[in-house]
Amino acid sequence: MTAPTNARAAATPEVPVPLPAPAARGAEAGQALEQAWRALRYFGVYRILIAGFLLAIGLVGLTPGEELRWLPRLYFPAAALYLAAAGAGLWLAARRWPGLERQVSLQVLVDVAALSVLSFATGGVQGGLALLMIISVSAGSVLAGRRQSLGFAALAALSLLASEIYAHVTGWGGGTTHYTQAGLVGGTCFASALLVNWLAERLRATEALAEQRGVDLANLAQLNETIVQRLEAGVLVVDAEGHVRLANSAAWRLLGMPAGGMEGRPLAAFAPELAERFHAWRDDPRVQPEPLRPSRDQEIEIRLVPLGAGARAGTAVFLEDTAAIVQRARQMKLAALGRLTASIAHEIRNPLGAISHAAQLLAESPGLGDADRRLVDIVVAQCDRVNAIVENVLRLSRGGPSRPERIELERWLEDFADEFAAAAHLEDEALEVAAEPGTRVRFDPSHLHQVLWNLCQNAAEHGRGSDGRLHLEIRAGRLDPASGAVVVEVCDHGPGIEPEQAEQIFEPFYTTRAEGSGLGLYLARELCEVNGARLDHVPNPRGGSCFRITFPPAIVER
Repeated sequence: MTAPTNARAAATPEVPVPLPAPAARGAEAGQALEQAWRALRYFGVYRILIAGFLLAIGLVGLTPGEELRWLPRLYFPAAALYLAAAGAGLWLAARRWPGLERQVSLQVLVDVAALSVLSFATGGVQGGLALLMIISVSAGSVLAGRRQSLGFAALAALSLLASEIYAHVTGWGGGTTHYTQAGLVGGTCFASALLVNWLAERLRATEALAEQRGVDLANLAQLNETIVQRLEAGVLVVDAEGHVRLANSAAWRLLGMPAGGMEGRPLAAFAPELAERFHAWRDDPRVQPEPLRPSRDQEIEIRLVPLGAGARAGTAVFLEDTAAIVQRARQMKLAALGRLTASIAHEIRNPLGAISHAAQLLAESPGLGDADRRLVDIVVAQCDRVNAIVENVLRLSRGGPSRPERIELERWLEDFADEFAAAAHLEDEALEVAAEPGTRVRFDPSHLHQVLWNLCQNAAEHGRGSDGRLHLEIRAGRLDPASGAVVVEVCDHGPGIEPEQAEQIFEPFYTTRAEGSGLGLYLARELCEVNGARLDHVPNPRGGSCFRITFPPAIVER
């Protein structure tokens, strides 16, 4: 038993869409805190460099001021302590203890105190070291709030004024002009603190907005990709050179699942016909591409949309399986037709029963002639036929879920064959069963019985050979050991089915018999699909007709 060529199938990947969440906002806050600690460590490195530089120039005698005319012995201990405090501040920043706000305040206070003493020891504001306070206050304002920044500036201004007042009172000062210079430096500290703090807040707000926009753009890109991937139509983005930049799963399926993916590869490498139509359209956009026909039952419509203007612009290629669209439209039409016919059939049953009952009573009349009795028989037979059609229509409309059970095919088919042979009064050996031992499936027994009964009944009516004898075969076994699928085939050795009829036999109400309803095979296929199986007509190499029920591995018991 050979396996038929498998149709193209592919699973649509589920792609999750990241959306803003409290966890994401917490991560952003953690990232901002990490950046603040990094900035504090950089500030600590700067403080060590400045303290080391101040100590070095004192050792080589290059300190500013009038030869340390105020307190020469104060400079070296203050510079050494400032260097030690700067080193300790960097160590604390690396350990992140205590908290960030306390460390910023502590380091700025140390800078203000140390630079005030060093400035006093080198002649006051005239020496120029007081200007370094502006940098410390500004650096602290980057990491602190507005009130805290103003506090740093006030502390620096007050410390400079206090040192100048003390120098003037003790007679070490250089005059009242130093007050003006101290006031200017203090005012500059206030201005720089406010400006730097405002700029830092704006930068943080801009950074947060940029991060939020980045998250939004990432979410939008992910959402677009998810939408594209879940589209039933195939979507390809092809650049001007004919290389594929994007392809969704539907395109991957429609083009035959090319090995190794499609992104980055030339379109001609896995879809030469599509590439030919693409280049023809690029040469003349007025040319409408012809559909692709990978198989007799499939037609893929092509739509090309330019992405931008110019010769280097890409192109969006949309692929739609018109056969699938037609099939969905047919299913919708059949569903509506089924509901309509079900309601009509329900209303027909009562008058139909009355007609049949009246005809039967008329047949029992003793004065009825032979010609009239034949007419009554025709009425009763046609009533039975219409009633069978009504039953089939109602059965289809009710649908209902299946109740699958474990079925041992070999034993079950033998029992079924005995039942059908007795009911159809078949000759000996007219029905043969060949089932692979140990083959088990999960299927609704009543549905399987109804499907096989319909197939065997059709074969008994149409499958007699040229000698008038009937020989039916019911075979069951694994289609292919590698795939794990199981099939049950009902075959006869009759005249067979013409190819043009084979495409229509599963359509509802299609029949070649005047007394047929045309619903038997349609109902049989529907019952198979409800149970997860498939019913197909396959060519029989030995002649006749062969109908195959395919049980996929999902409903096969190992």
